Amino acid sequence: MKRTGILAVAAAAMLVVNGLCACGGGAAAPAQTTAAAAAAAETTAAQTEAKKESEAAEAKETTAAKEETKAETSAETKEAAPETKPEKEFSVDGEYKLFGVYAEGFTVNAGEMEMTSVLKLEKGGTGSMSMDTDEMAVSKWEDSDGTVTITMEDESSAEAKFHDGILEMDIFGTGDMIMYYAQEEADISGYELLTLEQVLEKRAEAEAGKKAVDSKVGALWQTLDTKSGVHMNYSRTIAKMNAEQKFDVQGRDGVYYSSRTSKTGSLEGTTITFFEDGKVYNLDPRKMTGVIATTTSSDIVSKDVMRLDDLYKAIGTSAEIAEFTEETREIDGTTYAAEVFPAGDYTPEGAFCFNDSGELVYYIEGTTPAKKGVDNGEIVYKINAIDTKIDEALFDISGYKID
Repeated sequence: MKRTGILAVAAAAMLVVNGLCACGGGAAAPAQTTAAAAAAAETTAAQTEAKKESEAAEAKETTAAKEETKAETSAETKEAAPETKPEKEFSVDGEYKLFGVYAEGFTVNAGEMEMTSVLKLEKGGTGSMSMDTDEMAVSKWEDSDGTVTITMEDESSAEAKFHDGILEMDIFGTGDMIMYYAQEEADISGYELLTLEQVLEKRAEAEAGKKAVDSKVGALWQTLDTKSGVHMNYSRTIAKMNAEQKFDVQGRDGVYYSSRTSKTGSLEGTTITFFEDGKVYNLDPRKMTGVIATTTSSDIVSKDVMRLDDLYKAIGTSAEIAEFTEETREIDGTTYAAEVFPAGDYTPEGAFCFNDSGELVYYIEGTTPAKKGVDNGEIVYKINAIDTKIDEALFDISGYKID
């Protein structure tokens, strides 16, 4: 994890959280389909070819909206800070240790995720951030009325709310993923930190109360089985960013391959993200080189590796939402039958468009809800294929030189 900025610190955590809902027979995680969260699955592990493409990806992926579990779990797991004022007065500068990670509607104990991260903010406005044995320089930090902006040496940045010796760092600026850091004597008792086992139990409880949804999206979801293999080929257009991305994604039995060719303005590049045996690789197909971006010892990701893909997650989430309307959408002069799932506090509207043969051909993600804070306008996915045609050769990366 060299010079990958704040996203490198988030990568291992997001891998685990993205896979939380893979257990329990197809339980769906809230989709991270706004521009900030698309980076979570693809670009937390991928170093992009050009800075503009990186900014577009970090503004999009990953990844996740809390629509399907918000009512059941958010109030339980994202607790407010303690109301009582601590005896000690804390200043912003100091050493902080990661104690919890909020994502996908749950706040998980950092120790459960086998993560060790230390953030040091020096009085002079610089510092450092470490993740396990890797360390990155903080080139600048600024405090404005309790909102701390932290900028890394590679110019990636994030904002954090400071109170009582605690920093709540909003990694994507959307509330999708918050990393909680505390100084040594800070009181963190107001945060309910779950073990991974408790998260899975809560997810199972939520799933037990759900009913099967009779929809075309639900029927499609039932056909997707990562044990036997899932292949998806699609393009994604983010008009507000002048960005177009082409994806070819394959996953089977714990192995994940995603090729993303991105074009932002005049810049274009291809990045491959590969996951196997707990390791996420960034691969450069032109130079046949690669790096291990991050690792995780948890098998929770490998149980449904396709959850690292935004379109797959969007289908899985909507497949279990009972409230939707049947409408039509006209795209390039052709009218399609559409199942439209309404926007929530954090989730954008999602319209799944089907052709006369019942095949999903477009997925249109609406504008970002105001509570998300970042609006990237309408995002259009054009689906070329969703099938089981796995290319075995792509799962062999022995030809790459891995640093």
